Amino acid sequence: MRAAYLLVLLVYLVSAYTLTDALGYNVTLEVYPPERVVALTPALSEAVCVMDCAKLVGTVEPVTYPPELVKMVESGKVAVVGSFWNPSIEKIVALAPHLVLADAGSDLRMRDALTQAGLKVFFVKGGICESVSCVARDMELVGKAIGEPQKGKIVASWILGNLTLASRVASALPKVKYVALFYPYRWGIYAVGKNNFISDMIDKLNAVNLIDSAGWPRVPRERLAALSPDVVLVLTSGRPPLTKVVKETLELVKAKWVCVVYSTYADVVERPGPRLSEAPLVLLNALHVHINDPSGLFCYSPR
Repeated sequence: MRAAYLLVLLVYLVSAYTLTDALGYNVTLEVYPPERVVALTPALSEAVCVMDCAKLVGTVEPVTYPPELVKMVESGKVAVVGSFWNPSIEKIVALAPHLVLADAGSDLRMRDALTQAGLKVFFVKGGICESVSCVARDMELVGKAIGEPQKGKIVASWILGNLTLASRVASALPKVKYVALFYPYRWGIYAVGKNNFISDMIDKLNAVNLIDSAGWPRVPRERLAALSPDVVLVLTSGRPPLTKVVKETLELVKAKWVCVVYSTYADVVERPGPRLSEAPLVLLNALHVHINDPSGLFCYSPR
């Protein structure tokens, strides 16, 4: 009996592994590398799938990328445990995950409930990242958490390397003043402020943000009307009527160009995940080239 107990204890000590997440919490996994992972944001699901999609057993809506994950959800191989802002703890527990990946920007409010349910929760900074480098560090942490540290480092290098290349191109172009807004405006006019990963990326593309508040501030109409940006970037999910988006934007703020970043490209720019590596080229084209691209970029000048 004693020998059997010692054997069980030995197996536990060999397989258990303690990780420290982005918020400084220690998370001890009884199974490492974890074989069953639930990700509580689309960006985290994308990160797991880029590194090893077979580990993912649960995700949240919307599920749009990668195609492999979309198919796995449709076939029932990966369960949907709720929406981005409202995941179901009961559905997560039912999947018996070895690890739950969470975003401090959207899921921190649920930490106590998740841990009290017996879940092993590992946080990245995600939506509260103040820089692109922070997102890159998150990707390294995800790689380590799921037992794929080298792949995490590779994803981080994609993100930082592509931004460096785009920055070199932008440095040879005229500096532009910009405002970045979130559409639709019926819920209020929200902007990309300072000290977040989106503004950090744009600022490195030889651009100056005219919104000086931190984070994702709500901006009064009169404040917007007093600004004179060269470019207004409008970030919106899906594909709304683009000319309508432009018209409503120009009613708020006069600019030389309005560039709507929508559909696939909106996800690329807004999600703090592996596809942020594609965002520098999208933003470079919006800020400096003003092209139209059916994957999600529409630019219009009222002149």
